[in-house]
Parts: sequence; structure tokens; C-alpha cells
Amino acid sequence: MENLWQQIDALRIEIGSITTTHPEEVEAFRIKYLGTKGVVKQLMTAMKEVPAERKKEAGQLLNEFKSFVAAHYEQLLASVTTESDQSDIDLSLPGQPFPLGSRHPVTLMKNRIVSIFQRLGFAIGYCVRIPAVYRSAKWKKGSCPFACSCPGVYFATRRSAPEAIASFIK
Repeated sequence: MENLWQQIDALRIEIGSITTTHPEEVEAFRIKYLGTKGVVKQLMTAMKEVPAERKKEAGQLLNEFKSFVAAHYEQLLASVTTESDQSDIDLSLPGQPFPLGSRHPVTLMKNRIVSIFQRLGFAIGYCVRIPAVYRSAKWKKGSCPFACSCPGVYFATRRSAPEAIASFIK
């Protein structure tokens, strides 16, 4: 019995001196002292050797020791999570935007076509409608100032872009 008391006193001093800032070390502490093959379990199995008249006193001592180890583990765990929370997250920064959706497949394809024409050197102008003069069926081959026309968008070559834009403004 005296041997058990001496072991517990030595372990209390050892555990009381343990401090850590790494979560891995806290987990190693839990496994070493509170695990299924840990120090506390070994001391509980040593209870068999205690005489019957001192079992009550030894049981209370072991329960106090187990509570002490569990409380120290919780304290270590709280200090590690508090330090990691303070260093990782800055609560004064704005939150990350939540994506609200995606583009329609037709819009994606239209944007791709527009970017291809831009890389080829075409200027892009947007208008509500193409004037009636340019919708006329009287266009002669090559007389149209547009290289390509789409509803609401027209593509003019670089050479004719200023003239085409100027005619739309009129």
C-alpha cells in the first residue's frame, strides 16, 4: 500500500510539471495516462494487491488521482485549442463569399465565342438593335461593314470599327 501511495505521489509531481502547446503531445499524454493500457489502468489493477481493510482508502486515492489526471488532460486540451484558435482565425476579417450559382451554358458559349473574336482582332459593340439600314436585304456582297452579326452584338473589323460605331450612334 505504501508503494502505491509513493507511485501516485511521484506521478502527481510528474503530471503537474507537464505543459505542452502541441495537440499531438496532448494526445500522447491521454494515451499514456488515461488509455486502456495507461498508467491509471495499471494502478487500478494493482488494487488487487491491497489488503481488504485498506481497499476503501486506496480506492478513494486512486479515484482522486484519476480525476486529477483527467482534469490536467482537459486543461492541456483547452490551452492547446485556445492557442490554435487565436493564431489561426482573425475574426475581424470579412467572411468568404458564398458562390451563388453558375453561368448558363449558352452564356458560357457566347462569352467563349466573343473572346475568340476579340483575339482575332475584332472590336465588339453592344446595342439594343441594329438600324434598319443595315438589316436591309439590298446589301451587296462585301458592302456590309460587319464581319459577323448576332442579336444585340455586332463584330466589326478593326478597319471599319470606328465607322460602324459612329453609324450606330446616329
